[in-house]
Formats: sequence, C-alpha cells, structure tokens
Amino acid sequence: MPMSRWSTHLVLAGLLAVAFHSGRAAEPDPKTLVEQAIKAHGGEAELKKVQISTSQFKGKIQSPAGELDVSGEVASDKDVRQRVALQLEVGGMKVEVLSVLTNDSGWVKVNDVVIDLDADKVAEAREQSHGHWVATLVPLRGPEYKLAGRGEVKVLDKPAYGVIASRDGRRDVQLFFDKETHLLVKTEQRVKDEAGKELTEESYFSNFEEKNARQPMKVSVRRDDMPYMDAEVTSFQTKEKLEDSLFQKP
Repeated sequence: MPMSRWSTHLVLAGLLAVAFHSGRAAEPDPKTLVEQAIKAHGGEAELKKVQISTSQFKGKIQSPAGELDVSGEVASDKDVRQRVALQLEVGGMKVEVLSVLTNDSGWVKVNDVVIDLDADKVAEAREQSHGHWVATLVPLRGPEYKLAGRGEVKVLDKPAYGVIASRDGRRDVQLFFDKETHLLVKTEQRVKDEAGKELTEESYFSNFEEKNARQPMKVSVRRDDMPYMDAEVTSFQTKEKLEDSLFQKP
C-alpha cells in the first residue's frame, strides 16, 4: 500500500528533528558540571580551605528606610557556625548588627540589645546558611545530594548551565555555571524575609580573584527580582580554625 501524504510528512518531520538534535552539542550531565566547576575554582583542596574563612565587605542594602550604606565582616565555619557583623547608618544614627548561628541556636545583637532567635528563625537561618555551604561546591560530591540538570540559560547576558541540588530536609538550591569558564556565577533558592514572607533569592557572583580558590569579589543579591544587596569583598582570609569566642553570646 502506498504511503499516505500524512505519514510521509511525519517521517520527514522525524528525520529533521533527529538531524537538528544531532547537530546540537550535548549538555553536560550535572555531575560533570560540578566537577568542571570545582576544577575551575582551584580544586577540592583549595575549596575546602575557604569553608573556614573570614571576609570583609562594603556595599549597599535595601531596607524599609531606603538604600543604606553597609560594611561588615562574615565568619564562616563550614556549615556549622556563621557570624555576620554589620555597620550601617539609619536616619543619621549609627547601628551595629551582629547575628550568630551555631549548631543549636542563633541570636542577634542590635547595638546593646541581644535577641534570641526562635525555632522558626533558627530553621530559616539554617536554610540560608545551607545555600552558602552548597556554593562551596565540594559538598555536592556527597551521596546526600541529588543533582538534576536545569538546562542552558542566560546569566548576566552570558550562557550558563544550571544544576538543581536536592537534599532531604533542605530546600533545593539552584546553581548556574558559566558555559565558557565553568565558574559559579549565580545561585537561586527560596528564602523567608524578616517578616516570614517567602521569596526567591538570586545571588550573582563576579570579579573573580585568586584567593586560594578563585573567589568572587563582587556579589549582587536580588529578592523577587528586586535589588536587595550589592557588596564588594575588600578582604578575604582562610583559617585553620575560628575561635569559639567569635560565636559566644555576650
């Protein structure tokens, strides 16, 4: 029986689809993308060093009072402890904010007032800290993480590949790697703000320098596609260990 016109068209369409697909470069699998990024950032040994570190920064942050100049220091002790000290000026008054997260609690000090974080806020701080931990890349080699492809996208007008990192008990974190350099140029995750509203937070990384591993010296953060913070890293140091006194509540 002769082939009908419709079946001929279907065969031709199928052949064209196969030809088009075979002409495209295959997207690397998620594990390959992570391994390429680890290498591009200096390798596992150097990335492990930056997991215990201190960094100083300056920049601008958006607040209910408008855009504020801010400076400060971040101390990170793997995924266990984190300390963020901020200095800013609100309405002509200087304000110092110190927030600390340990393995079992969290607290905030605003000038001389110390406030313990409740269980929900500690849990949220843990989620956001987990996003920073994942961005050190080496943890993604662990069996507790499942990786899925996100496809090719544009990040700051340049092509990048996305990877979704999933772990039981944690929100997913999306990581985006520059297609040419393999550097981590963006992360994305769901977070809650100070009022408990859930938002999409996107962090963009640029101005990479050799600081043990290749580190971004500029970070721009957007929440629900609105500017939230722009910061320039002015100093970065890796540490063998961080003193317990840094994390002690006054």
